Amino acid sequence: MKTIIAKSLIFTSIAIIINFIFKATAAKLIAKEELGLFFTTIDIFSFTLLILVGFRSSMVVCFAKTKDDVNIINIFRYFLFAVIFISWLLVIPYLKHKMGVHIHYWYLVFLMLSMGLVAYLGNQIAMYRHYAIMNKVTLIEPSLTLLWFVIAYYGADIQGYHALFISSVMATLGVAAFMYYSKRNLHKEPSFSNIAMNKDMKQFLKNSLISTLEFGSGIFMIYLSVVLIMKYYTLNDLADFQVVVKTIFVYMISLFVFPVFRFYLPEISKLINANEHRRIATIKREFYLFSFVVSIILFLMVWFFGESLIVWAFSKEYKQSHTMLLHLSPFFIFVMLNAYNIAYIKASGKFWWALFLRVSGSFILLLSFYTLKLFSDSIIIVILSLIWAYVGMFLISFWLEIKLRKGINQVAEGD
Repeated sequence: MKTIIAKSLIFTSIAIIINFIFKATAAKLIAKEELGLFFTTIDIFSFTLLILVGFRSSMVVCFAKTKDDVNIINIFRYFLFAVIFISWLLVIPYLKHKMGVHIHYWYLVFLMLSMGLVAYLGNQIAMYRHYAIMNKVTLIEPSLTLLWFVIAYYGADIQGYHALFISSVMATLGVAAFMYYSKRNLHKEPSFSNIAMNKDMKQFLKNSLISTLEFGSGIFMIYLSVVLIMKYYTLNDLADFQVVVKTIFVYMISLFVFPVFRFYLPEISKLINANEHRRIATIKREFYLFSFVVSIILFLMVWFFGESLIVWAFSKEYKQSHTMLLHLSPFFIFVMLNAYNIAYIKASGKFWWALFLRVSGSFILLLSFYTLKLFSDSIIIVILSLIWAYVGMFLISFWLEIKLRKGINQVAEGD
C-alpha cells in the first residue's frame, strides 16, 4: 500500500506543478474577472457531475463482490444520461443568463458532455482497479490543458476566457479518448441491456446514492464558500479565492486527502474484516503523525514564502489572497485527520454516519459565517468559517470513530 501511495503522490505532484503553470500563465494573460467566472463555471459543472463521482466507491465495492460489470455500468448509464439532460436544461441557461458567462452556447454544451464522458470512463477504470491508467490520467489531463491553451491563445490568437474553454474541452476529450483506448483491450464496453435488479444491485444503488450525497456534501463545503463570496463580496475577491486559495487548497487535498479514500479505505476495510485492529491502530498513528508534519510544513511555506510566490506566479493583483492562505494553512491538519476518520467509518459500513458528518460540516460553515458576519464584513470570515467547519467535523468524526471502534472491539471479544 505504501508503494502505491508513494507512486500516486509522485504522479499527483507532477500534475500539480503542470496545473500550477497553467493557472499562473492564465492569471497573467486573462482578465481577473473572466478568470474567476471560468473557474466558477468549471466548479458548477463539477458539482453537477458529483452524482457520477459519488458512484465510484460503490461501483468498486459491488464489482469486487459480484463481478457483474454489465448491470453495474448499465445502472450508472441511466444516471449519467439524467445528469447530462438536467445540466443541459438548467445549468447552462443559468451560466449564460444569470452568471453572465458571455460565451457561445456550444462551448458550454461540449464542455459538459466531455466532462461527463471523463466521469463515465473514470468510474469504470476505478471499478476495474486499473491504477496504472489512473496515474497516467493524472498527468495527461493537466498536460493537455496547458498544451491546448497555448495552441488556442498563441497559435489561433483566441483571446480571453474563450481560450480557456477551448483548452478544457479539448483536454477532457483527449483524456476520455486515452481512457477508452487504454481499457478496451482489458475490458470490453458492456452492451446496453435490461437491468436485473437483484439484491446486490439494489444494495449497490442504495450505497451509490448515499455515497453520492456524502461525497457531494464534502465537496459542497468548498463550493458553499464560493457561493458566499459571490453573494456578499466582489468579483475581485472571488478571483482571489478561485485562482489562488482554492487552487492551492484543492492541490493539497489531491495530494494528501484523496489517497486516503483511494488506498487507505480498502485496506482498513480488509483489516476490520480480518479483526487486525492493532494494525489499524498502527496505520492511524502513522497517518496522524504524517498529517501533523504536512500541516506544519504547509504553514511555514505560506508564512515565509507565500506572498512572494503568489506575486511571482500570479501577479500583484492576487496579493490579497495570501492573507486567506495564511489563515487556512495551519488548520489543514483537520482536513487530513477528518478524512482518515471518515474512511474508517465508511470501511466499517456506516455510510449514513459519513453522510451525517459531511452535512454537519456545511451546517457549521453557514452557522459560523453568519455569526461572524455580525461582527465583521471582511472576506477572511469566509476562510474562518471554512476552518471551523473542518474543526467541527473532525471533533464529531473523532467521537464517532472511537464509538465505532469500541463497538467493533466488543464484538471481537465476544466472538
